[in-house]
Amino acid sequence: MRFVTVVFLAGLLAAGPVAAQQSSAPADAAAATEATTANHKAHKKPAHTPATRLTAQMERDLALSSEQLASVQALNEKSLTALEALRPTEEEIKASRRQQRQILSDRDKELKALLSEQQYAMLVENREKYEKRMRNMQSSGSP
Repeated sequence: MRFVTVVFLAGLLAAGPVAAQQSSAPADAAAATEATTANHKAHKKPAHTPATRLTAQMERDLALSSEQLASVQALNEKSLTALEALRPTEEEIKASRRQQRQILSDRDKELKALLSEQQYAMLVENREKYEKRMRNMQSSGSP
């Protein structure tokens, strides 16, 4: 409860200067709207992109100078944009998975022709046990 009181009081103290600004705001509605818009623009936070978050962390951890900060921000934006361009598209991922399934299917057909019926049955059984074990590990969160 004490925490809530402290937070409430801190909010009131922080609102004090804002309330004073609002009471001295122009009387007509158009001027008041313009003043509010200007106030919001002045307090607008920068976009939270991966590059800005990384730069902010580096600024905190490395105590970057203002010159370094600008250069590091530009470098982070350039590097992360280049990395993003390397990420495969959804269609490329689907095509790759189709190719993988086809390769494994072809291998399975060839293995079936090479192995005896018992060997192939054992291979399928072992594969199913492995897949079940992997599903159980994933659902339990185990490494």
